[in-house]
Amino acid sequence: MASVSAQPPLTRTSLSTPVRRATGRPTLDVVDFHCETLKPGMGEASSGVYHVTGTSHDDATEVPWSLVLKVVAGPQHIGAASLTHFYGDAVFAEPDSLLYWKREVLAYQSGLLDDLPLGLRAPRCYGVEEHGDTDAWIWLEHLRDVSEPQWSLARYGTVAEALGRFNGAYLIGRSLPTAPWVAHDWLRRWVARVAPTFADLPQLLDHRVARHAYPPDVAAGLQQIWDEREVWLRALDRLPQTFCHHDAWRRNLLLVATPDGKEQLATIDWAGLGPGPVGEEIGLLVGVAVLFGNVELADADALVELVLEGYLAGLRGVGWTGDARAVRFGYLATMVLKTRISYLPLSIGAIRDETWYAAYQQESGSTVEQLAETLVPVSDFYLTRAAEVRTLLAHL
Repeated sequence: MASVSAQPPLTRTSLSTPVRRATGRPTLDVVDFHCETLKPGMGEASSGVYHVTGTSHDDATEVPWSLVLKVVAGPQHIGAASLTHFYGDAVFAEPDSLLYWKREVLAYQSGLLDDLPLGLRAPRCYGVEEHGDTDAWIWLEHLRDVSEPQWSLARYGTVAEALGRFNGAYLIGRSLPTAPWVAHDWLRRWVARVAPTFADLPQLLDHRVARHAYPPDVAAGLQQIWDEREVWLRALDRLPQTFCHHDAWRRNLLLVATPDGKEQLATIDWAGLGPGPVGEEIGLLVGVAVLFGNVELADADALVELVLEGYLAGLRGVGWTGDARAVRFGYLATMVLKTRISYLPLSIGAIRDETWYAAYQQESGSTVEQLAETLVPVSDFYLTRAAEVRTLLAHL
């Protein structure tokens, strides 16, 4: 009997087509299934991601199967928990919008993700079901990550090499996608959404806890980056342009086993795909790892160099011979803008929300002011990278 632990509503009949495609058995009949939530709606266009497993019969043969269903909400159905409060309603609605709700659907339908270059892959797609502007269901291969949950520094380096090979293929002649739904000028538009925060920065930081997280020297350093952003962005526009995932951080990167016992990098969540400068792809990879504490801050400088070394090895491995300084500039400028600057509104908002203060202090034995002070060396890491960006910019 069917067992469903989460929406959306599924039936054996509705599962028949994707299951038959996934198993390669066109006469297979679904016997039973189970659905569990992998991710609830994450605040973007995704309404949820589900792992659907079950068994089927093909004549007398019992066939187990496993699929992933990603439900993508139409713009009028993106809930109050979404990022519309931060980015605005229009961010999801139009093909050229920043987080166009249907971009990943169209990418899979176009076949663009079926033939990614040189060791990088997306999950296989077993069908898309469109329900007007309400939502769309993407039936995907269930990929199992064989890597450790907490990546080592060396692991980040090998992942960066795979990303370098991916980006390098487009730098040496592979055509960039040009469909109207591809995300163009992604970084500039992402950063522009932070303007209201910097317009009110002194007032936002005039808070008893926010002052500990962002003391005057840190606030001044962040303001300087914001004031220089257009100079940085124009320089990024002049770099060699490649095809980017635009959201390549640990949550969206998996190492999957190949039939010959090796590992291959797989990427999920392609909703932001489009052109971007060389180096941009690894900026988020490292920036998020440091900002979210996925690596020890003491290891952050070593991580910066290991990832750059791996990425350059990937670029060189496919035959790209461009300027390594340009790569470093693209990498570090993106890291600073895309993570420290772009996540500032969320950080300040969380700090100023006093509803969690008492519970935190009771459970941890520390004050929220002490917690806020731990953010200062994190910001210092980004300010140091910003100083290097300025030096690189002078030589480009």
